[in-house]
Order: sequence, then structure tokens, then C-alpha cells
Amino acid sequence: MVVLALPLGAAGWADEDSGRYLFENYAGTAGLPGSVVTAVAQGRDGYIWVGTTSGLARFDGVRFVSFRAADTPGLGGDLIHALLVDADGALWIGSDAGLTRVRGGKFEPVNPTPVAVRAVARGAAGEVWAGTVGRGLWVVRGGEWSRPEIAGLPAEAKIRALHADADGRLWVALERERGVWRVERGVARPYDGDNPFFGEILTIAEQPRGTLWFGTQRAGLFRLRDGALNRIVTEAGGGTLPVRQVMAGRDGKVWLAAGALLRMADPAQPRPVVVTGVPNRNVRVLAEDAEGGLWLGAGAEGLARMHPMPYRLLARPEGLPQENVKNVAQDAAGDLWVSVRGHGILRLSPDGTVRDAVEEGLPQSDPAVVWPARDGSVWAGISSHLWVRREGLWRQHTDLRFVRGLFEDAAGAMWIGTDEMGLFRWRYEKLDEVRTADGAHIAAATAFATAPDQTLYVGTWRGGLYRVRGDNAEPVRIGGGARGAEVRAVHVDAEGRLWVGLNGRGLAVGEGGRWTNPAALTAALGGQVSAIIEDGRGRIWFGTLAGILWAWKAELLPWLRDGGGAPPLHAIAAGDEVRSLPVWSGGQPVAWRAADGGLLFATRRGVVAIDPARTFRNDVPPPILLERVLVDRQPAPPGAAVRLPPGMRSLAFEYTAPSFVQPETVGFSVRLEGYDPDWVDVGNRRSAFYGALPPGEYTFRVRARNGDGVWSTRAAAMQVVQLPHFYETLWFRVLVVAALAAAGWGAYLWSHRQLRLRLERLERERAMEAERRRIAQDLHDDLGASLTEIGLYAEHARRAPAEADRGLEAVGQRVRSLAASLDAIVWAVNPANDSLDQLVSYVAELFQELFRASGIRARLEVVGDVPRYPLSAEERSHLFLTAKEAMHNVLKHSGAREAWLRIAWREERLTLVVEDNGSGFDPAAGRAGGNGLANMRSRIARVGGTIDWQSGPGGTRVIVTTAFPGRKPLPDSGSPRSFS
Repeated sequence: MVVLALPLGAAGWADEDSGRYLFENYAGTAGLPGSVVTAVAQGRDGYIWVGTTSGLARFDGVRFVSFRAADTPGLGGDLIHALLVDADGALWIGSDAGLTRVRGGKFEPVNPTPVAVRAVARGAAGEVWAGTVGRGLWVVRGGEWSRPEIAGLPAEAKIRALHADADGRLWVALERERGVWRVERGVARPYDGDNPFFGEILTIAEQPRGTLWFGTQRAGLFRLRDGALNRIVTEAGGGTLPVRQVMAGRDGKVWLAAGALLRMADPAQPRPVVVTGVPNRNVRVLAEDAEGGLWLGAGAEGLARMHPMPYRLLARPEGLPQENVKNVAQDAAGDLWVSVRGHGILRLSPDGTVRDAVEEGLPQSDPAVVWPARDGSVWAGISSHLWVRREGLWRQHTDLRFVRGLFEDAAGAMWIGTDEMGLFRWRYEKLDEVRTADGAHIAAATAFATAPDQTLYVGTWRGGLYRVRGDNAEPVRIGGGARGAEVRAVHVDAEGRLWVGLNGRGLAVGEGGRWTNPAALTAALGGQVSAIIEDGRGRIWFGTLAGILWAWKAELLPWLRDGGGAPPLHAIAAGDEVRSLPVWSGGQPVAWRAADGGLLFATRRGVVAIDPARTFRNDVPPPILLERVLVDRQPAPPGAAVRLPPGMRSLAFEYTAPSFVQPETVGFSVRLEGYDPDWVDVGNRRSAFYGALPPGEYTFRVRARNGDGVWSTRAAAMQVVQLPHFYETLWFRVLVVAALAAAGWGAYLWSHRQLRLRLERLERERAMEAERRRIAQDLHDDLGASLTEIGLYAEHARRAPAEADRGLEAVGQRVRSLAASLDAIVWAVNPANDSLDQLVSYVAELFQELFRASGIRARLEVVGDVPRYPLSAEERSHLFLTAKEAMHNVLKHSGAREAWLRIAWREERLTLVVEDNGSGFDPAAGRAGGNGLANMRSRIARVGGTIDWQSGPGGTRVIVTTAFPGRKPLPDSGSPRSFS
């Protein structure tokens, strides 16, 4: 089928000479070093490499990066003759200065002396052959540049073309020589196939295996197959075209660069066809990329990329008076009926003729809608009235006004939607209005669809969706929302699933009473869906404000159920204006499925005719590459890891994903492991930025997805080590922690010492206070009582002079006792006596003094040298008072004739034993009947000592033991007190 001399479906598009290609022209693009392209190749990393007469360029689909000999060490010259990618992914560059190999981004010159390399070829064993200008044939094996030993080939030959065939032979074409040289087993033999037209050869290719193609300067194309050389004439404009390059495509086609671009669909039956619409008039270079695009290099017109076009745009150049098309439909005869805004209705016939409906009596006005019925009639809403065309004439039909929608159901009834009058059905030559159960009109019905059970769904401009069965209409709530939804399109699929296009809410899908209307899908569809149609190949198509989009139903339905990720939508084409062309939002039909399977859409730029069979989806995962790392805006040295200096303020990663199908829609996700908790979607931005990082090890990863949502198979990664300042290192932290710990420990010890000193001071003060109280008590008890007693004796002597002598003797005894008490008090408060040796000495003296006048014989025994250990006031007091209490008990209660004080110092222990030979006592009765013994035990316990009593009829022994471990002696203050 042909519309305006352009086909709609796959059958009409079999001829590739019909201009069914899209072209993207990169002539004059920034970064391309020259307009004369001499070689193109795609590397294993996905980059397109472009050789020109002024240098080399690398292209990722978005930007060119140029390389010239002046700024690229290793690239000998700027005049690039040939490019080759070997099996290991290395790029070989033949230039006017020699052969260069690019590996890992590094340019490495191969030949030691300058020589122009015009042709390169890869051998079966992995060697690389280089054809030079005037220096013959060279080979690179194992990285070594050498001249092969080939008999028969001129050593100074100027080689124009090389090819290593699948059988291991090498074919060599020389400049200004007829025929070709065939090199086999180290011997070169000329070959011309006995064909007198076999002239100077410019290029050699193989497709399929065993079939060689030779492009010549003046004789066109030759094919060598099964030993037979045949000429394939390439003619254009009456002359034979020079074939500068033959390229074997991945799909088996053969492409020819011969000034014009030619294509042979079947190499077995070669018939070169000129491809029209090529923007370059002097095509000299060809290359194919992994995504099916064909790259064209021209003599002076730069670079272009060509790829199949799955659609046609019918607009003003094809005969439409205006491009703003509101409706499109096809009748049974194959004519297209098109309503054009501001003009009227046109009929486009398969023979390419365009007829205006005005010629058949239809008013020329802004049309609302047009629909061709199956009975041959055509219905139209125009000039505020309903018109019908029958037998070639248009007539006004009924009194309906402001018709906005038309639809013919399976039974042949015509449904008519009007602005205000309501919804009507024309059936059996009768017009009936269909209302709701409550008698309400259904206004502005513009979208219609029939379900498999013949239920009619009607979408209205502002009143929501209705279900019509027979003569009854009922509203349908879309997702439980308000009844006033703005419906723009309705479609029911074979399973009864309801698809509804909405204004502002995108797409709602109803199945089994359940509706889904994801916000992500609404955003992807541009917020409004004006047309919904299936193509019979498992895809569903949407006409939207974002252009014409499609999805595999088998992918879209699970996504609608489960969500997650981006909606699986695809655009119809890449790199052109149609991909984002808005589809008209008005009464149906906005989209139509043609008889041959093609799809028609009414858009604001004309009619878009799509061949679903040729709709392209890019399933090639984009390769992901890290190009460079910037540290504080300076490039980091290349390597597997980057070390960041202390104090780094900014870190940037520049990356890319070479893809040439909708390259601007390639998206990226990045993650800095150790910093980012999850992947971060950065859209189509090709750089990621980070500020200052904490010291540590990180891994930067980046992955890419193409415009059809296919992700790269792996993520590019870079190790990052942020070095710390010295104060951020582990050893410094350990040192600081140790210093803090030492300082804390020192502070603790100092505080503890201060606290101990304070406690000791307080203890001394408490002991001093206790000592004061004791002294005061002793003075009160002893001195006060003694003075009172002396006063009484004196008063008695005054009143009884006869007894004065006896009273004076008693006063003398009391005075002597008082002096002894005062001596004890003075000794106790003297700091010089705060030592163990002084205490022992004083106790011994007290023992002798007490028993000297008592009539009891006193015996003193001392064993060992008592050290000058310091004593606290409490220790001295308790030990002294205990010993004194034991002596007084002997004097008062024992009735003894002899008493012993034994003092022993052994192993840091002091033992005091007070013993008598008196009457003794019962220790149990003594403890129970008085407080003396208990007080003695309590005193000794306070200083950590022990006391024991041994008593009976033969006498009493009191044993006091006190230990003084770890004490240091006081400095010697003079001669110790003697025991006398």
C-alpha cells in the first residue's frame, strides 16, 4: 500500500530505496578535528573512533574528544589513513607517520622509523599487517614490527588496500596497478581473473565467507566467488561509480561507499541500490556499530550516522495544506480520511492523490471529527453540524449540532457524541439518545471502545467514563475517583482489560474491578494519553503529549501489578523530532490500525505512519567507562586506584556509556561504597561529585542504562583511598588516647593524693580534736578531782590541827599523782613522741613509776630493738591507754607481790605483756561485769591489734599484739629514751 507515494506497512516497505532511514549529521560538531573523514571504527569499549585528515576523534554519542600529534604522544601524524580493532580490543591507527597501537588509553608507536601506513588488516593468527606508501608490506607479531619474507611482492610497493580472508590468504592491492596480489604460504602472485575491466582496486571485503568483493576506481564492483570473478556494475547518473569501500554488515547485507551510498540486500543476487536522503554527497567511508547503526564518512561533509526508520511522517511536503492533523482513519478502499485543523477534511488515495472534501460539497471549516463507516459512507462533524458522505456527495444529516465524537460498533450502529445535546445512536435509519438511569444526558462523548462481550465504553471530555449495555448507560468510577474524570482515550483488549487515557492522570488500567494508575507512569506519559491502540504483535501503543510510545504488554502488566523501577516504555525512533511529537488530543479516531497492520497517528505535525514490524528496540547493553578522576579539579594519575591527599576538598568522577541510539536518554546510577548507602540515580549526567571524605577506603561504581531501559552488564569501578591528616591516623589517635589516659590517670593520682592528704589532714585534725577533748577530760577528771581533794585535805587540816600531818601527807601524795598525770598529758601532746620507740619507752617508764611506791616489785624485760616507726595520735593513744589500763588493774585488783612488763619486737610485730602473781579473776565474769576489759579490746581493735587475757588463782597475764607492716622509720632525732 502506498499513501502519497509512501508505504504504510511492511509489505510496501520492502524496497530500501524508498528513503526509510534516519540520518544524524555530525558535520561541524565541536571536537571533530576535520570535515574530511578517512576512517571509522568502533572499539571494543564502545567508542566510535573517527580518523580525519586533521587528526583522530573519539565519540561516545554525546561528545567528541580529539587527538592530534601535537598533544598526543605516540600519535605520529594527523593524517589518518586506516583504523583497525584487533581481537584483544586494541585500536591500530595507520597514519602518515606510521602505525600506532592504543591500549588502555595509551598511544604506543609501533614502527621505529617514520613511514606512511595506508592500510591495515588482521591476520588469522592475530598478527597485524600494515601496507605502507613506498615501503611495501610489514607485519606486527608479538608486538614486533618487521618486514615479512614474501617472495614476489615488490619491496617498495605503494599499498592501497589489504584484506586477510577466512582461509588465511592475504590480498594486497597496489596503487596504480591493475588487479590484486594474493599472498599464500610466503609467496605473492598477481591476480586479475582474466577480466579486462579489473582495474585499480581501492577496497577489499568478504561477505559471506569465501566471497570476496573488490571496489575499483573506474570499473565499479567485482565479486570473486568459487574461483569466478564477475563485475557488478554500479551506475548513477549515467556513469560508473568508484567504489571506495565495501563493508559487510552483520545482517548479511553489503554496503558500498561510492560517492553515493549503495546497498545490496542479497549478496547472492547482487543488485546495488542507491539509498536516497543521505546528507553526505561524497561517501567514502563506512562502519557499523553494535547497535545496528551505519556510519558514513564523507570527503568534505564530515560524519553521519544512519539507522532504519520505522515510520513515515506525512505533512506539508507530502501534500497536506496544514500539519495540525486532528483525526486519521482508513476506509475499506484503502483511502485515508484526514481532518486538518483550520482547513477541513482530505482524502488521500493509495495512488498518491489528495482530494479536498470541499470539492464534494463539504463546507470548508474547522472539522471536529471524521469516521469512514464499513458500508462506504463517511461521517463528519464540521461547521457545528453532522455531515454524511454517500455516493460521492456530502449532505447534512439530522439536526445534531456540535458533534465531537464518532464511532461505529460491531453491529454497524453509529454512535455520535455531541457537546451538550448528549450521546446518540444511529441504527436502522433511526436516531435515539442514550441516557443514564436517572435520565441525565451524556455530554461531550469523544472516546469509544467495544468489549469482547459487546459492552460499549464511552469516555467523555469532562464527565468521566460510562458503560453502555443496550439502551442503558451507567457511570464507571475509575479507581474509586470522582465521576468527572477527563477521559481522552478508551481501549478494551482481548482479555477484557480496560485501558483509559486521562487528562492530567496519564493511564488507568482496570481489570476485575481493580484499577491501577501509577504516578511514575503518568509522568512518563507526559500526564495525558490521547490514543491507545494495539498492533497485534504483543505491543500496546500510546499517543501522548510526550510523543508516540509503546510497551510490550507482557512487560507492562507485571510492572503495573508490582511496580519498581522505571515504566517499560519505548519511543518509536531516535535522534529526530518525531520521537517527542505530541499526538492530538481530541475526538476519536486519533489512532487507527490500517488494513496492512500499519499504525496511523494524528499529530500536530502531520500523520505518522508506523510499521510495527520494523519498530526498533535497543537491546544492546551500554558499555560503561570511567574516563578520568579529578581531585581538587586536577586530573588524578591513571590507575586502578586513586589516593587522595589529606585535606582533599572535591572529588569528581567523569564517566560515559557509548550508545548511539537516543544517546541523550542514557541514564546513570552511581554509588561510592563506604559513603553512599545505596545507588543514586543521576539521570543523564556524566559526572559525579563528592566533597571532603573521612579517611578510609571506598569504591566508586557506576552503571548505565540505555533509552530502552537495558542496563550495562557490569559496573565500572575505581578504588579510592582517602589518606588521613597526621591527627587522623590510628597511631596518633592511639597516642592521644594514651596521653589522655595518662593525663587522666595522673589527674586521678593527683586527685587521689590530694584527697588522701586532705583525709589525712582531716584525720589529724579529728585526732587532734579528740586528743584535745581527751586532755580536757583528763584535766577535768584528774586535775579537777585532785585539786578538789587537796582543798578538802587542807580544809580538814585547818579545822583539825591534830590531824594536819596525816592530811599534809595525803596532799603530797595527791600532788605527786597530779604531777604524773600532767606529765602524761604533756607527753601525749608532744609531736616528738609520735613514734613507736618513744611510746614503748614511755610505757616502760610509767610501769616503773607506778609500781615504785606501791609495794609491788616491778620487773621489766625488753627483747629486740624497737624501731622509730611513725604513729598516729590515735594509735599512740589507744596503745598507751590500753597498757596503762592493764597496769592500773594490777595495782587496784590483783593483790600481787610482783608484776612484770615484757616488751618484744619480732617480725614487724610489737608484743606488750603485763603480768602479775596475784589472785587472778575469771575472764568471763570480768567481761560480763564491767566495761574495762571491753574498752581495752575496742581500743586495740581500732589500731588493728589483738588482746588476750590469761588469768587464774596464780596471777593474770594481759597480752597485747600489734603489727606495723611496710612502715618506714622516721629520721633519727637524737638519742632514744633509755629503759631504766
